[in-house]
Amino acid sequence: MTSDLYTFIVSTKATLSKDLYSLLREPLPSGSKLPTLAVRLRLGYIGTCSLNTVAVLLNHETGTELVHNVNQVILLYVNKLCLCEIV
Repeated sequence: MTSDLYTFIVSTKATLSKDLYSLLREPLPSGSKLPTLAVRLRLGYIGTCSLNTVAVLLNHETGTELVHNVNQVILLYVNKLCLCEIV
């Protein structure tokens, strides 16, 4: 970023579905292939000096959610007071 701004990932939360585990664990039937995957990214929350992002991995063919990930980020300004509210 800049010399007067630091960015930290405060927390990350990933949720894996049973469908993902089954997809990776069980052998595929003869002649079949892994499904096409899609990723959906969005901005979740914006605060005074924090934000979070949400990433979702989907089975493109069925729309089933395989992985749900949330990253919480804070910004710290050097030589400035920043009152942060972390959700």
